[in-house]
Amino acid sequence: MSQSVGFEWGFKAGEEGRPRAQGDGAGCASATAAANNQHGCGHLVHMSYKVGKPKMKRRLTNEEHGGGVRRAKRKPAQFNVIQGQPLPVHRKIEMMDKAALQLTLLQLVTMHPEVQDSLALLQPTTPDPAKYTELLEQKMQAVYDHIPYSKSSDMLNDYAFVRMKSAILEFLNCLIDCLLDAIPPRSTNLLQSFKFLAYGTRLLAQMPHFETESNNYYKNICYEQVSEIWNTLIKHASSDINFLSTKPSLLHYLHELKQFNEQTKGKFDIPLRLFYAIMDDYHTQTVPAAAAVASTSATVAEELNGNNKSMETLGIWNNVA
Repeated sequence: MSQSVGFEWGFKAGEEGRPRAQGDGAGCASATAAANNQHGCGHLVHMSYKVGKPKMKRRLTNEEHGGGVRRAKRKPAQFNVIQGQPLPVHRKIEMMDKAALQLTLLQLVTMHPEVQDSLALLQPTTPDPAKYTELLEQKMQAVYDHIPYSKSSDMLNDYAFVRMKSAILEFLNCLIDCLLDAIPPRSTNLLQSFKFLAYGTRLLAQMPHFETESNNYYKNICYEQVSEIWNTLIKHASSDINFLSTKPSLLHYLHELKQFNEQTKGKFDIPLRLFYAIMDDYHTQTVPAAAAVASTSATVAEELNGNNKSMETLGIWNNVA
């Protein structure tokens, strides 16, 4: 009985369309195969070694083409080149004008408030009084420079106030700042403090007056503050025996305060009354003229208690020239 043994080999390359040989003598193992069949078997074995398609040559990318010429990257030679640099801080300060330096300092203090204490320590305790007067006169001149027309006019309208408002506020704020810096305890020289306070009060009286009373609001507020500064300075003077002993100086500033009160229609009533009271008290302690002192003290007491008598009847200092 004839029966095939083994199993079929898989498909061979190039032999898909041919019938497979079966049995013991299948393929190249048959003893009766012709020479040409042996040649065919060898061809089949050779074709079985071909795996897939042949590899294609890789193409160059666009970046690799690069014009067809490759150039080596060369590092630039190192030279000792002098480059520009900003000015040192002290040179910049030397080149600044006054306005630029002030603006820079103000911006620095605004950005770093802690610098204020250090700046105050570096500055002198009390500036030269001439610096005060120079600064205030500049501020006053700026007020008049902002008047839009006829600077000789005593009464100015609302339009003029709008134009002048910023300069007016700057002057008034500067005046109060300087006055506060010129009185005790910042200043220990009472005569110098009285002198500068009288100067500042005269300067305030030179401020333009507006037709609409509401436009004079800031000026009136400043008068109230200056009046309080007079009060404070007079109280400091009352505790200084050396100052009270300088009668000519007291008479001089009392006379000026009386004039300010008359010019402003009573805006300095309170400091003037205080000045009279202190002067009368000092006279009571130093001059034992009982009758004259008694009448003087009674007159002062009546005025301080709300009596509407004229200031000309107060004390022994009425005849101040």
